[in-house]
Amino acid sequence: MVKKLFSLSFLVIALSSAFAQENPPACPDQENCNYSNQTHWNGMDLYIPWLGDANGNNANISPWLEQNMNKSAGIRINFIEKKFAFTKNGTGIYTGLGFSLESYAWKKNIQLRYSDATATSMLTYSYQPDNDYEDNELRISKFTVPLMLELNFGRAEKPQFHVSAGLLGHWRFGIKTYQTYHNQFGDFKVKNKNDFGVRPFTADLSASIGYGRTKVFVTIPTQTFFKNNVTNPIYNFSAGFTVLAFDSNERIEKKKEEIIKRWKI
Repeated sequence: MVKKLFSLSFLVIALSSAFAQENPPACPDQENCNYSNQTHWNGMDLYIPWLGDANGNNANISPWLEQNMNKSAGIRINFIEKKFAFTKNGTGIYTGLGFSLESYAWKKNIQLRYSDATATSMLTYSYQPDNDYEDNELRISKFTVPLMLELNFGRAEKPQFHVSAGLLGHWRFGIKTYQTYHNQFGDFKVKNKNDFGVRPFTADLSASIGYGRTKVFVTIPTQTFFKNNVTNPIYNFSAGFTVLAFDSNERIEKKKEEIIKRWKI
């Protein structure tokens, strides 16, 4: 999963570089500039998700859920943003939409088992000592909607130092385990789609700091990762950074105007 995520990130970066243009000139008429575009959400983020107790310690949860952090990874494509600015330099509240793929890789040879056939749902596991796992992961797809207060420092037409804090709302809609392994009977690839007791809707606290179109960020959960009574209280945290910033609205509009003029659309 990690290799696939990095391959995807390099592909997106290469495509972006191939079509990149110089930044448009600074707005000459300061009274008519569109300051609402001074937002730092659009782009591609890489991050590490991990499960832990309320303090984020993975060592204090069920031993069979110990993570392989070297193989756990997440990628988020933030493709919609909207800023409601309070000041000319873009300080204000922003929202948007992002799509994430994330993987929680297990260190031990386990297979997750989830039963919701009874009144009490339960997440358990079976130990597979004879399997030599190459991949043993819980994979999740989700949409994310931010509601963040962002403070920008500096002039709107130049790269700015910025900090933000607020909420990230998530809808987890694609949940499955993915395993590739070898044993005495051969090579196997197994996918098991199930919700595994994971909460479909959650909200996290988030904070970021950055300069220009890059940033680093952390998220802290407000709810447990799994539903109540599925297993012991377990929370999911994440930390990461922006690896690629998408074009601002001004650059997109400039590109559209050039295409229309060139091809006389």
